[in-house]
Amino acid sequence: MFVGPSVDLRIDPRADRFTGIGRVIDEARDLDGTCSLADVVERIADRPRLWVDHVAPERPTRSYVRIFRTDDVEVWVLTWPVNTTTALHDHGTSRGAFRVIRGALVEQLPVDGVLRRSVVPTGDTRTFGTDHVHDVGNPFGSTAISVHAYSPPLQTQRYYDYRGGDLVEIAEVPADDRLSTAVDDPREEAA
Repeated sequence: MFVGPSVDLRIDPRADRFTGIGRVIDEARDLDGTCSLADVVERIADRPRLWVDHVAPERPTRSYVRIFRTDDVEVWVLTWPVNTTTALHDHGTSRGAFRVIRGALVEQLPVDGVLRRSVVPTGDTRTFGTDHVHDVGNPFGSTAISVHAYSPPLQTQRYYDYRGGDLVEIAEVPADDRLSTAVDDPREEAA
């Protein structure tokens, strides 16, 4: 079983969470104004006071909460209990990045007719473009936590099955605040 380093989860009561995230995003902008999403998730991961209140360790289902949004960037914190997964999906017209804060996740990608798995341990960051389809999950023995950033903010997500080496779209769902309380697999509603 993979065990990541411990994280100090004490909250600094002087912290202004929203100003802090906005500052992180400003620091991650390139000269042309483009935001480095990898920098955003790495900087937020290094500042537990910005995300710790949104961790839901006691839920049996995956929890995802949007903690910040502007016109061009949004940030989410996800809590991954054991044996939870996203199912194969894309992010519509958004590019993204995620960093594992605690535990480990497995990312599956459709490559050359098969689903390729790779472990994403604590401290690793993945970035992706608008054409990226993946399944992310936690098959390990303890809850995992990750922070995700998208630009532009998510509008829709499409879900897929992988049949005979091909992606088959089975559902498209709006990606808005309602997702932060969803528990059902969107593929079940499409069936």
